[in-house]
Amino acid sequence: MSQPSILVYGRDARLLETRRWVLEQETSRVWTAVTLSQFDLVESDDPIDLLILCHSLSTEDCEPAIALATARWPGIKILALFAGMKGCHPGSFAGAEDAARGPAHLLKAVAQLVAA
Repeated sequence: MSQPSILVYGRDARLLETRRWVLEQETSRVWTAVTLSQFDLVESDDPIDLLILCHSLSTEDCEPAIALATARWPGIKILALFAGMKGCHPGSFAGAEDAARGPAHLLKAVAQLVAA
Protein backbone atom coordinates (compact mmCIF):
# COMPACT_ATOMS: atom_id res chain seq x y z
CA MET A 1 0.00 0.00 0.00
CA SER A 2 1.22 3.50 -0.68
CA GLN A 3 1.04 6.21 1.92
CA PRO A 4 -1.96 5.43 4.17
CA SER A 5 -4.49 8.15 4.95
CA ILE A 6 -5.60 8.35 8.56
CA LEU A 7 -8.29 10.35 10.36
CA VAL A 8 -7.80 10.77 14.11
CA TYR A 9 -10.98 11.66 16.00
CA GLY A 10 -11.09 12.80 19.62
CA ARG A 11 -11.95 15.69 21.93
CA ASP A 12 -8.42 16.71 23.04
CA ALA A 13 -7.01 18.95 20.28
CA ARG A 14 -3.48 18.95 21.73
CA LEU A 15 -3.38 15.16 21.89
CA LEU A 16 -4.73 14.92 18.35
CA GLU A 17 -1.95 17.17 17.08
CA THR A 18 0.65 15.07 18.89
CA ARG A 19 -0.74 11.87 17.40
CA ARG A 20 -0.88 13.51 13.97
CA TRP A 21 2.78 14.49 14.25
CA VAL A 22 3.82 10.97 15.35
CA LEU A 23 1.88 9.33 12.52
CA GLU A 24 3.16 11.77 9.90
CA GLN A 25 6.73 10.86 10.87
CA GLU A 26 5.91 7.41 9.53
CA THR A 27 4.84 8.97 6.18
CA SER A 28 1.11 8.73 6.79
CA ARG A 29 -1.29 11.42 5.57
CA VAL A 30 -3.16 12.42 8.70
CA TRP A 31 -6.23 14.55 9.39
CA THR A 32 -7.64 15.33 12.81
CA ALA A 33 -11.19 16.05 13.93
CA VAL A 34 -12.69 17.14 17.25
CA THR A 35 -16.26 17.08 15.86
CA LEU A 36 -18.06 14.88 13.35
CA SER A 37 -18.58 17.89 11.09
CA GLN A 38 -14.80 18.13 10.70
CA PHE A 39 -14.83 14.79 8.86
CA ASP A 40 -16.03 16.91 5.91
CA LEU A 41 -12.72 18.79 5.90
CA VAL A 42 -11.01 15.72 4.44
CA GLU A 43 -10.63 16.20 0.70
CA SER A 44 -13.46 14.39 -1.08
CA ASP A 45 -11.17 12.54 -3.50
CA ASP A 46 -8.85 11.35 -0.73
CA PRO A 47 -10.00 8.02 0.72
CA ILE A 48 -9.30 7.40 4.39
CA ASP A 49 -7.77 4.00 5.17
CA LEU A 50 -7.99 4.16 8.96
CA LEU A 51 -10.10 5.99 11.55
CA ILE A 52 -8.52 6.24 15.00
CA LEU A 53 -11.01 6.79 17.82
CA CYS A 54 -9.24 8.40 20.78
CA HIS A 55 -9.94 7.69 24.43
CA SER A 56 -11.21 11.26 24.89
CA LEU A 57 -14.45 10.35 23.10
CA SER A 58 -17.58 9.49 25.03
CA THR A 59 -19.41 6.27 24.34
CA GLU A 60 -22.11 8.35 22.61
CA ASP A 61 -19.52 9.66 20.14
CA CYS A 62 -18.45 6.24 18.95
CA GLU A 63 -21.37 4.87 16.91
CA PRO A 64 -22.05 8.06 14.89
CA ALA A 65 -18.35 8.33 14.05
CA ILE A 66 -18.19 4.74 12.85
CA ALA A 67 -21.42 5.14 10.87
CA LEU A 68 -20.24 8.33 9.17
CA ALA A 69 -16.77 6.98 8.40
CA THR A 70 -17.96 3.66 6.98
CA ALA A 71 -20.59 5.39 4.84
CA ARG A 72 -18.12 7.90 3.44
CA TRP A 73 -15.13 5.57 3.10
CA PRO A 74 -16.30 1.97 2.53
CA GLY A 75 -13.69 -0.51 3.68
CA ILE A 76 -12.20 1.87 6.26
CA LYS A 77 -10.51 0.20 9.21
CA ILE A 78 -11.14 1.49 12.71
CA LEU A 79 -8.77 1.51 15.65
CA ALA A 80 -10.19 2.25 19.09
CA LEU A 81 -7.72 3.55 21.64
CA PHE A 82 -9.73 2.66 24.73
CA ALA A 83 -10.67 -0.60 26.36
CA GLY A 84 -14.02 -2.23 25.85
CA MET A 85 -15.47 0.25 23.36
CA LYS A 86 -18.70 0.46 25.36
CA GLY A 87 -21.46 1.77 23.14
CA CYS A 88 -19.88 0.57 19.92
CA HIS A 89 -20.92 -2.37 17.82
CA PRO A 90 -18.13 -4.92 18.41
CA GLY A 91 -18.11 -6.10 14.80
CA SER A 92 -17.51 -2.61 13.43
CA PHE A 93 -13.87 -2.14 14.25
CA ALA A 94 -10.53 -3.72 14.98
CA GLY A 95 -9.64 -2.74 18.55
CA ALA A 96 -6.09 -2.60 19.82
CA GLU A 97 -5.86 -1.56 23.46
CA ASP A 98 -2.06 -1.62 23.34
CA ALA A 99 -2.06 1.24 20.82
CA ALA A 100 -2.99 3.65 23.62
CA ARG A 101 0.15 2.72 25.58
CA GLY A 102 2.42 5.07 23.66
CA PRO A 103 3.72 6.09 20.24
CA ALA A 104 5.60 2.87 19.47
CA HIS A 105 2.50 0.76 20.20
CA LEU A 106 0.30 3.12 18.19
CA LEU A 107 2.62 2.95 15.18
CA LYS A 108 2.75 -0.85 15.38
CA ALA A 109 -1.05 -1.16 15.54
CA VAL A 110 -1.51 1.28 12.65
CA ALA A 111 1.05 -0.56 10.51
CA GLN A 112 -0.71 -3.88 11.16
CA LEU A 113 -4.15 -2.50 10.31
CA VAL A 114 -3.22 -0.65 7.12
CA ALA A 115 -1.21 -3.62 5.87
CA ALA A 116 -4.10 -6.06 6.38
